Amino acid sequence: MSIRNIAIDKSANLSIDIVVCDASGAPIDFTLYTANACYKTHADAANVTYMTTNGYSNGVLNVSLTGVETANISISRYMYEVYATHTASNTTSRVQEGIFTVRGGLC
Repeated sequence: MSIRNIAIDKSANLSIDIVVCDASGAPIDFTLYTANACYKTHADAANVTYMTTNGYSNGVLNVSLTGVETANISISRYMYEVYATHTASNTTSRVQEGIFTVRGGLC
């Protein structure tokens, strides 16, 4: 699991590739997983918003939001996490977490 803080301008597209390898250094085949990413204002917040995730066999997990989606997010800081569930074993692992900041223009 890694920690990565993300900052994006309101109304901009977001696309982040997360590369994940197992303990031996081999890329994880994310086609064998169901991946999810979400953010919320704080750990105890009831409202959770999900981001688009796509997993690939080369160890890459992509998380994205469109400019239309980020235009509808209030300028603020949020907590986010990305997690994956192995479809055969139903085991869930957190892949990445951090602070997600949506910035606005000053003028």
